[in-house]
Amino acid sequence: MRGIPKSIFFLMLITVSLWANKMPWGLGLSKPENLKFILTTFSPGDDIPSYWGHTAIIVEDTVLNQSAIYNFGLYSFDENMIKHFIMGRLIFSVERASVGSYFNYYVSEHRDIRLSTLDIPLKNRLKLAQKLEWYVQPEHCNYLYHHYYDNCSTRLRDLIDMALDGQFHKVMDVPGRMTLRQHTRRYVARNPALEMLLMYLMNDTIDKPIAKWDEMFLPDELERD
Repeated sequence: MRGIPKSIFFLMLITVSLWANKMPWGLGLSKPENLKFILTTFSPGDDIPSYWGHTAIIVEDTVLNQSAIYNFGLYSFDENMIKHFIMGRLIFSVERASVGSYFNYYVSEHRDIRLSTLDIPLKNRLKLAQKLEWYVQPEHCNYLYHHYYDNCSTRLRDLIDMALDGQFHKVMDVPGRMTLRQHTRRYVARNPALEMLLMYLMNDTIDKPIAKWDEMFLPDELERD
């Protein structure tokens, strides 16, 4: 874990005690009618990986009075991190953290936090909560990041679609507002050198029309839809 900045190390510490024990929904102790899901969207930050914003999901048992936030965007920051990030060869991890501590980090970074309660069918609430719990187990928590097709936002998008029995994908399979290139340029415009590099490295596949479903690689678009 050499080279991890203090901010990332702090987020990892938040998760240590929570990783050790399963939440009540992971143990089958929660009732579906008591589970609440909140999509959490964080505004863009100042470092390159955070230019795009971030998203996570809160699970809360309103009767047992327990909650946790699940995040698919944990990574190690070393001297090769930016290169691997741009080339799409970075290993990301899933974490479960304390909601309050997690929010405190983003507040300290002066980033907005927006909450959207999800209307998950009763019959699928426990399934979704247990799937999130499954992802934070050591044998399941790592995945190969792809900026457009497999990131913190697309992972939550797919889980929400699972909980909605595929109806989310069906509704969002309509023409999007912009191409992948257009979305990329508007998020990196603050950094002309990075914008030029990305435009040089990426081929014309990012110029083809995409669906709203594909636009949800961005946390803001997932929240919007």
